[in-house]
Amino acid sequence: MAIAKLMNVRIVFPRMWTPFDDGGKYTCAFLIEKDSQAYAAFMSAVKEAWTAGRQKFGAQSFCENPTLAQVYNRAYVKADGGLDSRGNPVPEYYAGCIGFNGNSTKPIPVIDVTGAPVSEGDQRVYDGQRAHVSLDILATCRDNNPCIGRYIRSVMILSGGERIDTGRGGFVSAQDEWASEIQP
Repeated sequence: MAIAKLMNVRIVFPRMWTPFDDGGKYTCAFLIEKDSQAYAAFMSAVKEAWTAGRQKFGAQSFCENPTLAQVYNRAYVKADGGLDSRGNPVPEYYAGCIGFNGNSTKPIPVIDVTGAPVSEGDQRVYDGQRAHVSLDILATCRDNNPCIGRYIRSVMILSGGERIDTGRGGFVSAQDEWASEIQP
């Protein structure tokens, strides 16, 4: 297992405080620019996990010199210009980036830059928000398929980050949306 500390990445679909599905998983997607130190740190951790997977599961599951496509496939990474799991082109906001989901079986610790806890509904958490992320990266076997797991340890919310339109609604704040109804 490797620990990857990814600095200044973008978060998408943050579901870190309430389980996303019936399986009780907490999740968040991450976008990492391919020319960033975060990408280098992620790929280094994946390489370390790949080597451990080769030792644990054998060369049939984790070959000695994997191609980038093999690594992306085993780590469930989507890249700009690629296709998602349903065969559709990845969204435009992937331009110059890779993206992947991280999961946890418990609520994910989220703090701001002062160290104060950030809770669900905080307006500072949105699609496109910049954050530092700590992940456990490890070789595992899911449904008899070898893969590289990405498990979220913690998240630090930074300021800034252009909002991303993920098709889940607009970018208006609650205060702007209800300005005429707010009572002084």
